[in-house]
Amino acid sequence: MDPDAITSELTAQAALFTALAASRALGDAPVERIDTPLSAIFLCGDRAYKAMRAVTRRFVDFSHLEHRRAACEAELNANPAAPGLYLRVVPVLQSDQGLMLGGAEDTANALEWLVVMRRFDHADAFDQRLADGRLTRVDIEQLADAAGAAHIAAPVLHREDAGADMAVTINNLTAALGALSNDAPSTTQTEFTSALSAWRPAISDALAMARPQLKARGRHGRVRRCHGDLHLANVCRFEGRATPFDAIAFNDDLTRIDIAYDAAFCAMDLAARGVQPLASAFISRWLSMTRDYSGLALWPLFLSTRAAVRAMVAGFAKDWETAIARLASANRFLCFSPPLLLAIGGASGAGKTTLARQLTPEIPGLGGLGAVHMRSDVARKRLLGLPPEQRAPQSAYAPEVSARMLRQMLRDAGRALRAGESVVWDATFILQSDRDALSSLAAASGTDHLGLWLDAPPALRAARAERRTQAAAQGEPPDASDAGAGIALRQQADPLTDPHWRRIASDTASDHIAAEARQILIMFPFEKQI
Repeated sequence: MDPDAITSELTAQAALFTALAASRALGDAPVERIDTPLSAIFLCGDRAYKAMRAVTRRFVDFSHLEHRRAACEAELNANPAAPGLYLRVVPVLQSDQGLMLGGAEDTANALEWLVVMRRFDHADAFDQRLADGRLTRVDIEQLADAAGAAHIAAPVLHREDAGADMAVTINNLTAALGALSNDAPSTTQTEFTSALSAWRPAISDALAMARPQLKARGRHGRVRRCHGDLHLANVCRFEGRATPFDAIAFNDDLTRIDIAYDAAFCAMDLAARGVQPLASAFISRWLSMTRDYSGLALWPLFLSTRAAVRAMVAGFAKDWETAIARLASANRFLCFSPPLLLAIGGASGAGKTTLARQLTPEIPGLGGLGAVHMRSDVARKRLLGLPPEQRAPQSAYAPEVSARMLRQMLRDAGRALRAGESVVWDATFILQSDRDALSSLAAASGTDHLGLWLDAPPALRAARAERRTQAAAQGEPPDASDAGAGIALRQQADPLTDPHWRRIASDTASDHIAAEARQILIMFPFEKQI
């Protein structure tokens, strides 16, 4: 379509949008309109209606009505993680009474096409929940579960050389950032150019190292049809669950990607917004579902690329402060630290998971996002095909199930360590054989390891376990642990003789326990940075 025709189409569409918002075609409630570069969204009552704007960009062409209809239908199909949010695609028609919505069969007389969605409260969008101080670890773990389930179920797109695809992405990104550096105002140009000059060779080296693994993952099914734009503004709390929406539907190159690259967008966005512990929690939970631990070697590359993409977007918007901050993050994500295997053990109710959640984001790894938290309570449920917070039957704790879980966790932890990332392993470790297996893993991986043993009186541990059970019964978010007071009282640990383990009294406040753990880590040979 020539430029004059595009201008004419945009003018006609703008008039239609104005008339649509003023009509009663969408309902009797007042209509609120939100415009984005590619769409117009009309909010009316309990519905949201999304139209594609008649624009042409380098990566998209919505200039023809049929293109826009196809884009609406593609969006409906591109959001399987939000089945209750997306409803249908309908045409806008002209009747004797004015504008009206038709059925999918009314193609001949369509003036425009709309995606019909259920409307959610803007306050439930995850970026808004974070801004209001209401975004929780439970929200993020639900999001990781939703993303992981979508990635597992997504169509596999075998690629002979996924490394070449990533190289194209980075080359295009580098060129765009280079052009932006010329447009930056003099007050920020030096800083922006300096950050970009540092990033270019670093990302090039990271890509060169990653090319063989990227290629192998493309051949072995890790490239799939993904969301493509998985940041906090595209996630909401809907019907009580974290729900990703607004997946990219207009450009296959942006969604035909490695599942870890898709997930990395969310982790990067959380870190960029200053909530590193939530970024760490997202990664650990996503990994517990996908078990894609060998892919951890690629996360610094993926995180850095995602941060550079956001730097480019900010630069296009002339938000140079954000652009510089994102480029600085892109450089930090490419910093590496030697891996550590940190075990946190103790009988049920000793406070293991609380301590693990405090320490995991602080252990150097993942370009500053921390270690990977592996929790036996979660791994057991995943092994049995259960949601982590669903109570498991007694048979789930049979010795043979525990042995299978240990073997699986050893494999997963080994893959993470060989990928160069630290692991915080949270389990009881009451059996000497389990501690021996941990030492053998560290030796086989060439990784130093440390164990923190939490000691608390049986009565206190039982009381903590009972409080956890009661909290779930009272409607608070349930925990993955099924151990109640009885189990906490019955557990007996084998004598602790391994010199790699340090005892910590855990009958005090969690902050005091964490402070003592940090002091031990400061003295540990590999972990000078914590």
